[in-house]
Amino acid sequence: LAHNSLFWTNHLSNTGENHAALPSIIGSLPFGEKGFTNLENPVNRQTLFGILKKNGYQTSFYYGGNSALHQMDRFLFEEHVDLVVDQKSFGDKYTRQEEDRAGISLGYPDKELFRNWASIKKPERQPRLEVFLTLSSQSPYLIPESQKYKSRVDEILKKHNYPRHIAKRVRKNKSLFASLLYTDEALKELIRKYSALPDFQRTLFVITGSHNVTELPGADDLHRYKVPLFIYSPMTKENMKMKPLVSHADITPALLQMLHKHYGIELPDQVSWLGDKLTGNRIFDAEKTIPLYRYGRGIKDYISGRHFLSGNKLYYLDGFLDLRELSDGHLKDSIREKLD
Repeated sequence: LAHNSLFWTNHLSNTGENHAALPSIIGSLPFGEKGFTNLENPVNRQTLFGILKKNGYQTSFYYGGNSALHQMDRFLFEEHVDLVVDQKSFGDKYTRQEEDRAGISLGYPDKELFRNWASIKKPERQPRLEVFLTLSSQSPYLIPESQKYKSRVDEILKKHNYPRHIAKRVRKNKSLFASLLYTDEALKELIRKYSALPDFQRTLFVITGSHNVTELPGADDLHRYKVPLFIYSPMTKENMKMKPLVSHADITPALLQMLHKHYGIELPDQVSWLGDKLTGNRIFDAEKTIPLYRYGRGIKDYISGRHFLSGNKLYYLDGFLDLRELSDGHLKDSIREKLD
C-alpha cells in the first residue's frame, strides 16, 4: 500500500488508546480529562458519521470486540450510526480469538470481522461510510494459526539483513510481529473482496493505527505516537509520500473539505475540530498545533510548529522528527499557554 497510495510518513495518533482514538479520527474531537467517550454528558459535535449521514450516507461500525468498553457504544448511539456490529453480532459460524491466561478473549479476530462484513447485504445506490476497528494486533497477540505467521517472521529475518539489535528485538517480540502480518493479510483480503463490488471504483480506504505498540521501546516521547496513515483508492491520480506533520485530528476535516469541494457535501457553519488539513509542501507548519493524549494521563505532550513540549521539557524537531532539547524558558512558557 505504501507504493500504491497517498502515504503520510509523518503522521501521529493523538492518543495512546483505542477508545480515545475513535473520536479523534471520526470527529477531530477534544479528549476531555479521561477521553471523549468517557464524558458523562452528551456533547454537541460534528463528526464524519453525523455529517455524512445527513448527506444521505449509510453509516456502520464493525468491531470484533466489546463496544461497551469505555462507552464506545454510547458514542456510536449518539451518532445515530445505522449499523453497529460487535462481538454480540457474531454467531456460531465464527471463531473467537483464543483466550489469554486469565481466560479472557478480546473477541473475534480480524479475518472473522471482515468475513462477517462480507456476509451483510449492502444497500444499493447509496453511499456508505464503513468504519472498522481491528483487534488482532493488540496484546496478547493470540492470532489464529499463530505458528504459521511466526514462521513467516523467521523467513523475513532470514531474507533481510537487519542490524543485530533490530533482529534481536523482533525475535523477542515474535508474537507481536506475527500479529502484524496476520492483520496485513486480513486487510489485503478485505480489499480484494471489496474490489469485486461495483462500488470499488468510487471508494476511498483510509487506513491508520489507533496508537503505537507499547511493548516495544520507543525511540523517544514523540515516537510513541507515530502510526501509519494511508489513503488508497482506484481513483488515486498519483501515488505519493506526503510530507506534512499531521495527526488523526486532521483526517475528518480533510476528507469533508474534499467532499464538499468536489462532491457538494453540505458542511455545518460551526465545528469544534482540533485539526484542519492533510496537505502541504513542507513538513512543518508554523501555525500547526497537535495535542497528544498520553495513555489515560491527560494531555501531557503538545506540538506547536516544530517544537514539542513533553511534560516540563521543550524540544526542537528536525526533519526526521528527532528531538533536540531546548532551554528557552520564554518559548516554553508561550507554548504551555497554548496547551492550557
